[in-house]
Amino acid sequence: MYDTSHPAYTRLTTLGREITSTIKPKAILVLSAHWEGTATTLSINTAPSTPLIYDFGGFPSHYYRAKYPHTGSPQLAQSALRLLADAGIPAKPATRGLDHGVWVPFSILFNPETNPVSVPIVQLSLFDSDSGDAHYTLGEALAPLRDEGVLIIVSGQAVHNLPDFFASRGSLKPRDYALTFDEALKEAVEAEPAERKGKMGELLKRSDARKAHPTFEHLLPVFVGAGAAGKDKGVRLWTMCEGSVSWGMFRFGDLPEENGGEVDEKGAAKDCTKSIILSYAIDLVDLTYYICLELLMLTVKFEKLFESKRIMHYRAAEYMGRAEKLNSYIQTPATGAPTKNELRIISRSPPSSRIPLGLPQITSTKRFEDYIVQAENICGANNPKIFTKAEEAYKNLLSALNMLNLNISDGDNPLIPAIVRLCKASEAEGIVRLCNNFEIPILSFSNMVDGDYRSAIPRVTGSIVLDCGRYMNKALGVNEPGGYVVAEPGATYVGIDQYLVNKKLDQKLELNRSEHMVVLALGNIAESNMFTLYCGRGIILLNGDLLK
Repeated sequence: MYDTSHPAYTRLTTLGREITSTIKPKAILVLSAHWEGTATTLSINTAPSTPLIYDFGGFPSHYYRAKYPHTGSPQLAQSALRLLADAGIPAKPATRGLDHGVWVPFSILFNPETNPVSVPIVQLSLFDSDSGDAHYTLGEALAPLRDEGVLIIVSGQAVHNLPDFFASRGSLKPRDYALTFDEALKEAVEAEPAERKGKMGELLKRSDARKAHPTFEHLLPVFVGAGAAGKDKGVRLWTMCEGSVSWGMFRFGDLPEENGGEVDEKGAAKDCTKSIILSYAIDLVDLTYYICLELLMLTVKFEKLFESKRIMHYRAAEYMGRAEKLNSYIQTPATGAPTKNELRIISRSPPSSRIPLGLPQITSTKRFEDYIVQAENICGANNPKIFTKAEEAYKNLLSALNMLNLNISDGDNPLIPAIVRLCKASEAEGIVRLCNNFEIPILSFSNMVDGDYRSAIPRVTGSIVLDCGRYMNKALGVNEPGGYVVAEPGATYVGIDQYLVNKKLDQKLELNRSEHMVVLALGNIAESNMFTLYCGRGIILLNGDLLK
């Protein structure tokens, strides 16, 4: 977002000026790779005003204070809902902030200082599905909005394989599959409109598709745009392959003529809505990781140039080691972590509502039942919530788990037996002690803006999830002489940082934050570094006890 020297930044800036000066939309409907509904039901933001969601980690604090002025449009959202209903596509209203798949590129496209856009911005989710046909059909349903002056923008990436990037230690030499898939996407987008749907569908069947996109959420937005284009042809405006990712920017439809074009009584070009701007690979946040890795490799290569060369060399080697660990973690089948030795499947139909489908490897059914009895004594009946099937309860949390590769299940195999919603400090202390006594792993979660859940630790199969998001996520006070913040177990670094800003203490106290500002401030697993979303092993309870 701040790398103005990158070619994509220049291209996005030019594209933004084209939109504001030539297309002049009345409103913008946007879909990004970072918001999915369910497999069958969409969500659309109906709020007139929403905050930003800082759904990324590992960046300086000013990233989490970034602002992007915008307004929503309940009227546009309702129009979209009616069109979806007419097409038989289930959708529901939601109140949600703009994720970084929207506000980061929009900050460049429509820079508030140099190229502001004053029209409403409404975000619609994707399906939580790999179906190209479903997303193409979604676009077809939205197409009438273009005739009402609505510009449809979709945000994703032409090629998006971050695990391979980490494995390559930051090399920006284009991977073969990045080049071939990038060209295949161009051919599909630029196909004749009558053939385009079939060509787009073939992309998902290509042998290089899962290399280019280990998961399809960054590819599917273009299916929506292609579907909404109707009979308009598509064209690739620009592309650039870097390592295992590829930038691509596309447009469907012709631009209105700047001189002599047909205009209405208000002077606006009549066909301005016949342009759909598709900006791909506009996750500029990801680029920071690439740059960091390149710099780290340079420190190894040119360590003699640094006075503290031993420290720099150590740090570079350490980070590269972390990248290899992360790659190994991500490459393991299906869930990002091996399950055979960690989870014991009980039955597809548990004999009791107090027995989940799966348990931690060392825990017997009798022992788990004993754990539940004691947990209920601490937190009350029906808390924990035991997973005996694919239940709808805790839907937002389960969706977040799936988004973060912390799946509630590997196919039909459950990875998480139960969730406990913590309401007060005594419950947090009691449940953590109980899990330690029963040797059951913990996955603690909290929420940021609009229920955007984040975890302090990576998922371990068979973990009990501690949901601190609703009642236990506040900073409680600051001890200025001691230089520390008193916080509840679900407090995030972002929340604590904002608390210091609100109290006008951010200039007096420097937050010794994790590299990943969005994670919990408290956690119970081994390490923190630039590649992994977790923090220190010790937990300091509110009574001052240290648990390990």
